[in-house]
Amino acid sequence: MKLIFSLYYSEQEKNFGYEDGGTSYGHKLLAPGIQLRNKLEHEGHEVLTARECALNNADLAIFCDLDAEGYKKALALPKKNPCLLISIESPIYTPLSHRSQILFSKRWSAVMTWNRAFSSKNIYHFDIPIAGPGESEEIYDPPKKSKGVVVSSYKKDYCLRGVTHKRDVLFKQLASEGYLDLYGMNWPIDKQNGVFGPSSQKIQTMSNYEYAFISENSIFAGYVTEKLADAILAGIPSIYYGDSINAERRFPGTFVSLKELTLPSFLEAKDLLYRNYPILLENVKKNRLNSGSWSDSYINTFFSVINDLNK
Repeated sequence: MKLIFSLYYSEQEKNFGYEDGGTSYGHKLLAPGIQLRNKLEHEGHEVLTARECALNNADLAIFCDLDAEGYKKALALPKKNPCLLISIESPIYTPLSHRSQILFSKRWSAVMTWNRAFSSKNIYHFDIPIAGPGESEEIYDPPKKSKGVVVSSYKKDYCLRGVTHKRDVLFKQLASEGYLDLYGMNWPIDKQNGVFGPSSQKIQTMSNYEYAFISENSIFAGYVTEKLADAILAGIPSIYYGDSINAERRFPGTFVSLKELTLPSFLEAKDLLYRNYPILLENVKKNRLNSGSWSDSYINTFFSVINDLNK
C-alpha cells in the first residue's frame, strides 16, 4: 500500500521516520515514527508524507491530529479514498482531534485514539507512544539531591487550557519553598528560588534528584504521556497528577498519585512516596527494563487497522 502521512506538526514531515527528536523536550519522542516506518517498509508498504506526494494518490491517507486546514483537506478527498485519523496530542493543543462530531465523521475509514471517552466499531484505542532507550542507552546514576525535580515548560495559560495554570503556580511555589528544582522553557530564571532554564538533557537532569513531580496538562482517560516514562528512564519514582488508572496499568508501582494541585496534597503525596521509596524504586528499575516495548501498543494498533481495512 501507498501510505501518505499528513502531520499536524507539518515541519516534521520533512524527516518523518528518520529523526528521533533528541533529548531536550522529551526523550526521543519521535522515535516511534522511526519504528513504525521501518516496520511498514519491511512489510512492503510505501511510506510518504504530504510534503512528498498529494494525498489523493494514497491507498490510505493518514492524518496525525487535526487543525481546521487538515480537516478541510480530508473532506476534500474523494469519498472512495480511505482515510485514517490518528489522535495523539492533548485536546488542549488539537481540540479538533477530540470532538465527537469529527471523530464519528463518515470521512474516516478508521480512527486511532488514546482517548477512551470515545467508542465505536471503527475506533481503535492505543497507548500514547513513548520512546524507550533501548539496551545500549547510558544509565545515569549520580548521587541524588534530597529533593524533587520538575522538567516542564511554562505555558503562560491563565484559564483557557487544561490544568496548566494551576499546575505552573504550584510548581513555582514548591520551587520557591525548596521542595524541588524547576527546569523548563519559558520560565523566568531565578536560581535562588529554584527556577532554572531549559535542560538539554532531560533524563540526565532528572537523574540528579530523588523523585520527579509530574503533572499532565489535562486530565482525560488514556492521556498518559512521556513524562512518567522519562522519570523511569532517569531511575526515579514520581508524584503524579493525571490519569492514575491508566498510568498504573502502563507503569505499575512507579509513582504515588496526587489528589489535587495544592501544597497540602503535595506534602501528603511526598510523605507517602518516602515511606514507600524502596518499593517504588525497585518498580522503577523493573519498568525500565520494559522500555523497549513502550510504543508497541501504537505500532500494533496501526497494523490492526491496516489489516482490518484490507479485509
